[in-house]
Amino acid sequence: MGSSDFAGCDDKSGRVVWFDSRLSDPDVKRVLGDRFKPFLIISRSSVRIRSQMGICDSCHSGCCRSFAVPISGADIHQFTQYQNKNFWDFACRWEDSEGLISRNLAPHFFFEDAPDVPFVICLKHIPSVSFPGTTKCRFLMECLPDEDHPKGLGRCSIYHSRPHTCRSFPAKLNDDSELAILYEIPTNGRNGEPAYDLCPRQWTPADLDPNETIQSLVVAKYEMTFFKKIAVIWNQNPGPWNSFPEFINIIYANRISSGQVGNSSQDQSPDDSESLSNAA
Repeated sequence: MGSSDFAGCDDKSGRVVWFDSRLSDPDVKRVLGDRFKPFLIISRSSVRIRSQMGICDSCHSGCCRSFAVPISGADIHQFTQYQNKNFWDFACRWEDSEGLISRNLAPHFFFEDAPDVPFVICLKHIPSVSFPGTTKCRFLMECLPDEDHPKGLGRCSIYHSRPHTCRSFPAKLNDDSELAILYEIPTNGRNGEPAYDLCPRQWTPADLDPNETIQSLVVAKYEMTFFKKIAVIWNQNPGPWNSFPEFINIIYANRISSGQVGNSSQDQSPDDSESLSNAA
């Protein structure tokens, strides 16, 4: 089969069944009958990622179920403008009154309908099929459990364009932003529910590519710093949630200037808030 072939998970056995990409949904349904689950379809290229994922190779992706994943304005712009994704299909605002999501890295935004509530912009969660009553990242594909994988398998459907927050997991930069430090992963992400069980062992430096990890961490830090500047502008006069995507698009669409703006460090203010405000 070619690289465009796809697979549907047999929801009774959890096994992966391959189909020719020329087959239509009705063709697949005739093969699987009432076992066909169109929302469990995964691509062959996504399955090939398994060989590159190391510790994640046979995992049900508890991290993609447990955590609210902060995204930056750059992530939003990438999804909406270059991947034609609808903002409302992948993004949500997650209340973060205790700062457990932002962790002093992602900015807080306030909105017209809840002016006293700090929100972090995150990837949306949707109900899980594999674990009824739980949720998962919008972009997590899942196959149901089988004998070899009692919790099933999870695969990221946007693996090669996933946010830098995901790319750098589970590491953080040291104080000089030159080295990556692995942090300890708990055994469970939420309340002991098996769906939220995390990594089967602690990560080691050998599990991550040193250059890609550092680069992802640096970009994530830079973009979140820029996003914080945008949050300052938005929070001066919080608007309605439904106008937020347009605001972000205007800012990021004007991120490149044809003039010599802020050519030297002496020309730039600490926040550059005036330039951003003009762009908005």
